Amino acid sequence: MMLFRAVLITGSLAVTVCGAAAQQAPGAAAPMQSVQMPATPNPARVTLDPKTTALIVLDFVEDICNAQASCKGRMLQAMTPFLAQARKAGLTVAYGTRERNMTK
Repeated sequence: MMLFRAVLITGSLAVTVCGAAAQQAPGAAAPMQSVQMPATPNPARVTLDPKTTALIVLDFVEDICNAQASCKGRMLQAMTPFLAQARKAGLTVAYGTRERNMTK
């Protein structure tokens, strides 16, 4: 009787632990959820101090931009005058780049 109880308790514990582990398996994808994006807010006027403000430009590298038609077709043409205005206002402009071998 004592052995039966030990086997029963151990078996129940094993089932409980394995069941919990299966439900919370690391790397398991969570169920997809739909999220409604809020409306775009109206623009607000802000004042920036060029001494304490920098513009960081990311992902304008050939490997990324060449793969996206809108990057070369619209974004680069829009960024050129924007960067000129930022520099004229005295902002520091910093670029994020990456080595060619890091693209894959």
